[in-house]
Formats: sequence, C-alpha cells, structure tokens
Amino acid sequence: MRPFPHLNATLALLVIAATSARAENYKDAVLRDKPFAYYRLGEAANTEPVFDELGKNPGTYQNNPTVGEPGAISSDPENKSVSFTRTQSQFIRLTEFGRFGSSMTHGFTVEYWLKTTNFTDHQTILGTANGPGFITDFLADIAYTSHTKLLRMYIRDDHEDRYEAEFYPTGRNINIYDAAWHHIVQVYAPKTGGANNKVQFYVDGVRQTITLEHKGAARGNPLFSDFNQPLSLGAMNLRGTQQDPLDGSLDEVAFYASVLSPEQIMAHYRASGAADQLRVSR
Repeated sequence: MRPFPHLNATLALLVIAATSARAENYKDAVLRDKPFAYYRLGEAANTEPVFDELGKNPGTYQNNPTVGEPGAISSDPENKSVSFTRTQSQFIRLTEFGRFGSSMTHGFTVEYWLKTTNFTDHQTILGTANGPGFITDFLADIAYTSHTKLLRMYIRDDHEDRYEAEFYPTGRNINIYDAAWHHIVQVYAPKTGGANNKVQFYVDGVRQTITLEHKGAARGNPLFSDFNQPLSLGAMNLRGTQQDPLDGSLDEVAFYASVLSPEQIMAHYRASGAADQLRVSR
C-alpha cells in the first residue's frame, strides 16, 4: 500500500492538539477562573463536611443524601456525585457566603452538573432568600408554578427589582431531563448590551434560548445585599425553611463573583471530557 506521509503527519498533529486541549483537568479549569466557592461533592460519607475547594464556605449534608455516586466528569474516573431524594427532603446547607450577595450587583455565574428525569414537580437546585420580608432572593429551580420542563433562574434585590429567566428544552434547546449529566451555566451580566443578554443560559457549552422578564418599579440594575440566610443546594432556603427539594443528582457546583465568557464556559465543558468528539476516519 502506498504510504501517505503528509496525511499521517497531519493526523498525528491532530491527535497531539486534541491531547493538549484535554491536558487541563476539569478541576484546574474551574479554579483557573477564580470561583468564589467550588464544591466537587466527592465526599465518601454524608457525615463528612461538604468541602469547598476555596476553603471558605463549607457545608453539611442534611437528611442523608446519597454520596459516592458516579460523577459527571468522564475525564476523571475518580469523580463522584451526590443524589437527592425529593420525598426525604435531602439537601446541602452551605454558609451565608460572605460578600457574594452584594457582589452579585456587578454580575455573577453559577455552574453545575445536573442529572434528573423529574420535570413536573417543583424543585430547587440552589437557593436562598433573605428576611424579613421580600428582599434579596437568589435561586435556580425546575417546574415553578407547575410549568412542566421549566428551568428558571430568579434574582431579586431589596427594592423588588428582579430578573426571571426561563428555559424550556424545546426547539434547538438541549433536553436536560433525559437521565444524562448536563453541564449548566447561568450568567447574570448587567453590563452586557441589550436586555435579552443580561441573563444567559448555557447547556453543555452551548448558549440556549431563554425568555427573560425584568420586573420592578425602578427597572434599573438590581442592587443586592449579602445573604443573611445560608445558601442551600438541592432545596430552597426560604428565610430559614427548606422547601421544594430536588429529585436528582448534582456534581461540580461552582459560584463566581464574575461573568464567565462563552470561551471560558466551553473550556470547562471540554475539560470534562464530555466534548471529546475527535474521530479519525480512513
């Protein structure tokens, strides 16, 4: 058979380039972008503290969620996750997150991996609400007010200036309720031009179509205050009462007091190994 030296060299370069692109592991990719808090959720027992990679905002498992489950990061065979049973009101209690609440005024990013098939019960992925009264709220939930398949982010400041962003897995949007892991990133970018760009959703590295509603008398950029209630994962902390627990699994949850770019988000997804689509055909 006739050799093809130039083709072989090109294929070799492609393989080397792909390997180099994957060289950074997922944890390093996340830490490079300076999260405020980062939870890998790899504890061996649910009696252990929930470890924050930044060391400042640890948490505790409540009502015995299942730890040690296979995780979302295919490039890391040791990666584990946690699953929550809705009927047992399982969740993770974190801290009040220091100055993260007030820093949200300038933009933030929430990143997590989700696996679920329940798109009918109202469930909270993460959330807290300050008290007393209707002041700073911060949450991401599923099927709010019985809206089947809705994934929502809701933020409200102390003056009831608020954004409500809604995603449905319709059209070209990705189905996140298929019992597979999905990388979900929700971004609040107040300095971005155009009202429809101020909140952005990404699934598996790709920006999704959402409906965005901005409410409030002032209709300016919200001015948030620091949380005075602990943030919960897998439930909504409504001024000290846990509500609407999650029915599904979470992994690799990170919070950023900054706006991640599309390039940073895609880099995280690629570092997970999920986006490795290199195929060599002869």
